[in-house]
Amino acid sequence: MTRLPLIVIAAAAALGGGGAGHAAIDPASLVNPLVGTGGDAGHTFPGAVVPHGMVQFSPVSAKTTSPGGYRYDDPTVRGFALTRLSGAGCANGGAVPIMPLREPFRQHPAPSARFAHARESASPGRYRVALGTGIEVDLTATARTGFATFRFPDRTGYLAFDVGGGA
Repeated sequence: MTRLPLIVIAAAAALGGGGAGHAAIDPASLVNPLVGTGGDAGHTFPGAVVPHGMVQFSPVSAKTTSPGGYRYDDPTVRGFALTRLSGAGCANGGAVPIMPLREPFRQHPAPSARFAHARESASPGRYRVALGTGIEVDLTATARTGFATFRFPDRTGYLAFDVGGGA
């Protein structure tokens, strides 16, 4: 007699979970690329990258010695590089930071720019920041390419390629 109610309860529990009330969660929405960018602990970077991608388009902090090229506690950036090595814990030079500027520069190195974390966002495959100079930067990446959009406030801008600055 007690078997029948137990079978009915088990069947109801098994069939009851199939309702439309469960929304699928996109695993990429759970990723925070800024994790590990503080101090010298993680040596990671928040830039645009996809799993096993050839390009890691990321900001380069102005005052960093971090192998990841970015430190969360540095409020300045000296460019955006296409190659990074996340979490390596050792130097990985060879990067060529690209710095958007509002006017030409006449001395090396190119000027850095301040930014606020409130105007910075990072997600898998995308990094965006508004620089203190008014320039907006949007970086994206695919498996084999990186793409940068620089929006200049007065539509005139310059790019400085720091070929000797292998961050």
